[in-house]
Amino acid sequence: MENPKIFDFQSFRAANTKHTVTGFDYVHAIYHTQHLPSDFALWMARLYWPEFKVVDECVFIVDNFDESYYQSLLKTPNSKEKNQFWMNLLEITGLFGNLTTQEAADVANALAASWNAKLASELGSSFAQARALVDDEAGEVFVTIGFSE
Repeated sequence: MENPKIFDFQSFRAANTKHTVTGFDYVHAIYHTQHLPSDFALWMARLYWPEFKVVDECVFIVDNFDESYYQSLLKTPNSKEKNQFWMNLLEITGLFGNLTTQEAADVANALAASWNAKLASELGSSFAQARALVDDEAGEVFVTIGFSE
């Protein structure tokens, strides 16, 4: 598979000085020059606006929910809130491995804000909130829903 040269926003902007360049222009250019499949845009949208399901008064991201794994967790001494936390945990530094810790934290915070907006609009304020978790020592960043000690 041919992979055209990858470029960052700064170099894209520098190469297009004759007119104003926005982040949307950059997204358009990347999408088309990298020949991304059409469903990539849909999966990025689902990352920021996921589908939720409620099970046992806990909320889960549909794409992360595994019924058999959930049933196995119910047999452990963990609370349902901890199960919710672990099943929704998404490592941003694993998903986007080339981000700095700060960039990953920015993404995780944006995801948490977006997830919380969707949770509030669909389920109200009675459910747990999404939040970013940053482990500076390990350089790992996560986003999840619920459980806090």
